[in-house]
Amino acid sequence: MLGLLDATLQDENRAALALPVPPHLKVGDNIDDLLVTAPVADNGINLMYQVRDPKTQNLYALKTLNPARAHDRDERVMLAHEAWLAKRMQSSRAADNLVRVHEARPGGKARSFFYVLYDWHGGETLQQQLDRRQRLSVSHVLTVGMQALTALGRLHRQGVIHRDIKPANLHQGEDGVLRVLDLGVALSGREPASMRALHAGTPSYVNPEQWGFRVKAPAPGSKAGIAEAAAEELPDTQSDLFALGVTLYQLLTSKLPYGEVMPYQVGRYYRDPTPPSRHNPEIPIWLDHVVLKAVARDKRNRFETAEEFLLALERGASRPLSAPQATPLMQRDPTALWKVGLAVSVLFNLLLIYWLLFLPK
Repeated sequence: MLGLLDATLQDENRAALALPVPPHLKVGDNIDDLLVTAPVADNGINLMYQVRDPKTQNLYALKTLNPARAHDRDERVMLAHEAWLAKRMQSSRAADNLVRVHEARPGGKARSFFYVLYDWHGGETLQQQLDRRQRLSVSHVLTVGMQALTALGRLHRQGVIHRDIKPANLHQGEDGVLRVLDLGVALSGREPASMRALHAGTPSYVNPEQWGFRVKAPAPGSKAGIAEAAAEELPDTQSDLFALGVTLYQLLTSKLPYGEVMPYQVGRYYRDPTPPSRHNPEIPIWLDHVVLKAVARDKRNRFETAEEFLLALERGASRPLSAPQATPLMQRDPTALWKVGLAVSVLFNLLLIYWLLFLPK
């Protein structure tokens, strides 16, 4: 079986390197008997178009490289890996929450350009829902969370780490199914080395350990560890769960638990997130505890598996999680004592200068 999978991946890589990248397409253009009906996305690396098969009127999503990246071998191989992984997942239960990819263009003919062809689903992403409304209902977010955790659990059991879970990559179809989009930076164990080394993901949804932030084990008699800089950790299944926790926090409150995080901005993680119910009083306390556990600063305090996270949502108020303990200031920021001492020293010196200059001798 592994040999077959490897051979298929090699075929994808050969096609990726041999076929030309299509030029920029516009509405009305034809590519391999598919009519371009709308541009969908352009992130500078990949382009996405909505296309239609004139014979069947079926819609598809066509993903390819930006022509400016046509000579980038690594980008070609990464898109080939995405196509291979999507096809591999179609033989598993994970396919229920992914978008189906097509081996060939409609009619079974060979492609004359390098691209990946997906089914097109009506509906919208959660990011589009956020952009349209300020806040989603608690019941809707719970449904989304449970569907997303089911999907992630299926991916993780197949040894796949998505690495870029966020509202823009979760699509709510008109059929009611939540689908995980964009396996472009997913890890499968057979991804190219350049992709494995890539610091992928959207910074505000990336777990602190990937930025080199971690919480040391607590000292004997202490309840919490001390934050420290450390070597960056590789993403794992818990990375996806943290990203989903950030997503649920955002869907419930229209805010991010640690604010907008810029790359390597570990300073954002020296405080505990504000409970979601402070931003949205409709959130029950038990859900507060679940979401705060999902986005905890300390990895050891988070959910270990998608199944554990899902169970906490399913149990809800019937078996609530205990409230997370707030991290003391000295454990959140070991330099706090020095900062306080510096402030006292500055104040004392200012008072001394005032006394010397202005008080009567």
